[in-house]
Amino acid sequence: MAKLTKWATRLGNNLSGDLDKLVGALSGLRTDVFSGITDGLRGLTQTATQWVNQLRGWVQANPELARTLVIAGGSALALTAAIGATSLAAGLLLGPLAKLQLGFTLLTGMQTTRTELDRYGKAKKIEFSLSFQRCDEDLRERLQSSSFSDLMENARSSANSAINTLKGLF
Repeated sequence: MAKLTKWATRLGNNLSGDLDKLVGALSGLRTDVFSGITDGLRGLTQTATQWVNQLRGWVQANPELARTLVIAGGSALALTAAIGATSLAAGLLLGPLAKLQLGFTLLTGMQTTRTELDRYGKAKKIEFSLSFQRCDEDLRERLQSSSFSDLMENARSSANSAINTLKGLF
């Protein structure tokens, strides 16, 4: 008998034995947790089973009406999916056009309103305002009345003004 006890102790004193103990402990925990809520879960399951059985009886008594309701529900689901797909496609197509419209503005000026420097003379805080001009309404008129070189000169002078202002701060 002592040999058998020694042999059993040796078998349980390894990873496999430790895993068996863990499984046993988890099984005990599961039993303890579910024993307190079993009645509530059983009642809920039994009620759901009754509802499904009643629905099944109604479907067997009214097969044509059930068929019509399933077709109507499926059609509503398909219509919802179609509307969602159309909305997604419209967003993918119209999104870039909205970005393009936002791009129809010109930077016409930049003005520094306040600058704070640190003790080394480096810019710590810069407050500035940018001036933009919308050009989507009269873009065609602007292009017809101005030459390309005039437009490029305006853009270059605005960019140079902004760069010089920034250079003066740093």
